[in-house]
Amino acid sequence: MGLDSLTTKSNEGDFDNPQNEFLMANILVTSYYSRWDLKEHKGRIAMYDSSNQLIENHLFSDPAEFQAVVSMLRNEKPLWYDTQVQHLRTGSEPVGEGENRMHEGV
Repeated sequence: MGLDSLTTKSNEGDFDNPQNEFLMANILVTSYYSRWDLKEHKGRIAMYDSSNQLIENHLFSDPAEFQAVVSMLRNEKPLWYDTQVQHLRTGSEPVGEGENRMHEGV
C-alpha cells in the first residue's frame, strides 16, 4: 500500500458483513479542478489522487460550502478524502500552523 492510500477497519455500519466490519479508504488528494457556473449559480469540484485518478466529482449549490472546500484544497496539506463517509480532512498538524507561516512570510 502506497503513501497515498490508507485503509482502516471499523466496527460500525455495515450490516451485510457478518463480522460487522467494513473498510474505509482514505485517499490522499494531490490535485483538483474547480469551477463556478455564473449562469446556473452552481459549482463543481473534482479531486484527484497521485495517479491522476478521479476520487470525487462533487456538485455544489451553496456558494459558502463551495468556497470552504476550495479553501481547504488551496491552503491545507496533506488533505485526505474518506470514500466511505465522504469527508475531506486534513492530516495532523500543529495548532496555529497557518498563523506562524504568515508571520514567517511563507
